[in-house]
Amino acid sequence: MTPRPSLEDVAELLGSPGLAWAVQRVRGQLESGADPVAVLQLLSATHAQRAAARELLGPAAVVRGTQLSVRVDDVEELLREVAGWPSDLASAVRALDGGPLPEPAPEPEPEPTVVVLPEPVVLPETVVLVETAPAVVAGPVLRERVLAPEPEPEAELEPEPEPEPEPRPELDAAGAQEAGLALADVVVVLDLPVAPHGPTGTLLTAMGAAGLPAVVTLQQLREAPPSWLPAPPGGTALVCATTAAMAAIAVAAPRRRLRGPASSTAQHVPVVCLDASATEAGADPDWPGDAVTVVLNGLRGAGWRLLLNPGDGPESDVLTELLVDEFDAEAWHSPAPDGALLELLVADARGFQRAATVSPKPVPPEPVRVDLPDVPTQSRLPLAGTALKRTSAPGIS
Repeated sequence: MTPRPSLEDVAELLGSPGLAWAVQRVRGQLESGADPVAVLQLLSATHAQRAAARELLGPAAVVRGTQLSVRVDDVEELLREVAGWPSDLASAVRALDGGPLPEPAPEPEPEPTVVVLPEPVVLPETVVLVETAPAVVAGPVLRERVLAPEPEPEAELEPEPEPEPEPRPELDAAGAQEAGLALADVVVVLDLPVAPHGPTGTLLTAMGAAGLPAVVTLQQLREAPPSWLPAPPGGTALVCATTAAMAAIAVAAPRRRLRGPASSTAQHVPVVCLDASATEAGADPDWPGDAVTVVLNGLRGAGWRLLLNPGDGPESDVLTELLVDEFDAEAWHSPAPDGALLELLVADARGFQRAATVSPKPVPPEPVRVDLPDVPTQSRLPLAGTALKRTSAPGIS
């Protein structure tokens, strides 16, 4: 049997300045019964705490100013490597508080040794032909051996037919938006200008009917930078270049979002949609500028992992160069010239859906009516379900 892990090593590791605060956070979650989070954050970390966390976890300890963030998976991996702890971080905190130690995993039984003996050598029969009197009966025996029918070859087993691939629904733009809105918890649309009966205006109307908060124009972001969070921090946000990319998420998990009390166990997949129509004629020449920066900077500062899909439109190069490097985003999909964009998005979105963390459902904010500023080329568009607070986000002027 594998020896039990040393609780002294676990206590020494978790008692260091770089991780002691994380133990307090987990202990508070266990006492209050709150759901665990994937990322632990300390907003006002001291220099000693930041240095100790970097020494233990290396680049996995994210430091931005006085803010320190660590992923629970990285801490658990460190416990396994250094202290031989076989379980998760929560069980380690329970053990430090007097709880039971986890049972060590049983060692696999050795496989029995199989001795393979060489096959015996079979010598061929020797047929002796007697060249004497014809009364010697040798011919019939030899003739039977020569004329005996050869054994029929065994019939080859037919290979099992491969299972047919699951049918993928063919969604048009309207169907993609409807299915994506049914799954997503938050959709952020950045576009200027907004025509009430255009693609973005139609999407905003559907978002308001679904009760999803939305940030719509560059002017509104400048006037009221959002201070809301789409869901508890520490999850994954999918950043799309077009609204039609929501079809990939809908196909990856073809279930409708749960409503009512049961929705507290639903997986949250926020979608930040940078509408491709912002690159059309008459769009803001500064795009993607402070509108994108406000939203993505706020998500990253809250501990979200950004997965960026640059799309296949004229804005792909701009998004890739400006956003991936500036916001430490990961590539959701790099379009291949010989592949269908939707199929590749589906494959990536399925993986992200499996890795999504289960978080409690956030309480939706009170809806606030926001009217677009008067522009000669557009009319006012009331947005039902728009969630904006007119308070400046930290670090945003």
